[in-house]
Amino acid sequence: MSIDLFSSWVPFECLDIAKGEYRTPNGDQEGEQMLGRIRGWASSEAKDQQGDEIIQKGIDWSYFLTKGWFTYEHDRGPDNVIGHPETIEKGQLGGAEATKVEGVLYLSDPRAKKIWETAFDLQKAKAPRRLGLSIQGHSLMRQGNRVVKSRVLNVGVTAHPVNPDMK
Repeated sequence: MSIDLFSSWVPFECLDIAKGEYRTPNGDQEGEQMLGRIRGWASSEAKDQQGDEIIQKGIDWSYFLTKGWFTYEHDRGPDNVIGHPETIEKGQLGGAEATKVEGVLYLSDPRAKKIWETAFDLQKAKAPRRLGLSIQGHSLMRQGNRVVKSRVLNVGVTAHPVNPDMK
């Protein structure tokens, strides 16, 4: 049995840098970790370049919020974890239902730090391009190109958009 996977991209913004506690696996406090707070639209019902529309009210975000990660370019495995989510918020983007996520990047990871610096520089320069967020998950029910029910597992931070028209 094959699993129907999907992804969709939208841009994000850098918010600030905070200090967080870093603890060893046995719980001892070891020091401070720098965290880059990010926020952005993670999904919307706008049609992407693959022709998919992801129906927002059908998305289950519970796994992502409790066990999911921000990952580097959709790569899997612990080596590609670069941050974690903290909140989601429903809203509208360009007249379409959409969902915004907020969380942190672990700036001690060289890739997360580079993503943070690049995204910040693009924002500061008011560049016409942005790095983005791209949901990753399972399609639980489809109606043609409409993903009616789905579960988001992780959100990739990527420079390779599926939906570059979303602003």
